[in-house]
Amino acid sequence: MSIENQARDIEGKIQAAAGEVSGNSDDKIAGNAKQIEAQARDGAEDLKSKAHDAVETMRDKAEDIKDKVGNAIDNIKEKIAHGAQEVKANAENTLDNAKAKAGDLKVEADRATTDGKEGASNAVADAKSEVYNVQ
Repeated sequence: MSIENQARDIEGKIQAAAGEVSGNSDDKIAGNAKQIEAQARDGAEDLKSKAHDAVETMRDKAEDIKDKVGNAIDNIKEKIAHGAQEVKANAENTLDNAKAKAGDLKVEADRATTDGKEGASNAVADAKSEVYNVQ
C-alpha cells in the first residue's frame, strides 16, 4: 500500500473510531468510506503493477519466440543450401558420367567404322582377286 493510501486508511480508521465514540454515524460512515477508498486505490495500484508485469513478461516471451523462429529459419536455410549443394554435386557427377559414357561410345563407333572399312577393303580385294583368277 502506498504512503498516500496508508494515510487515507489511517484517516478513515480515526474518523470511523471518532464517529463510533461520539455516536456520529456520518463520521463513522465517512471514515469507513475512506478506508474502502484506500483499499480500492491500493487494489487498483496492484492491478496496474501486475498488468505492467504481465506486459513485460509477454514482451520477453515474444522476443524469445522471435529469436527461436529466426534460428529455425536460419537452420532451414542452411539445410536447403546444403541440400542444393548435394543436388548440384550429384548432377555434376551424373553429367561427368554421361560424358565419359558418350566418349566410350564414340571410341567404339570409331573402331566399328574402322573395322567396317577394313572389312570392306578386304572384301573388295578378295572380289578383285576372284575376278583375276576367273579370267
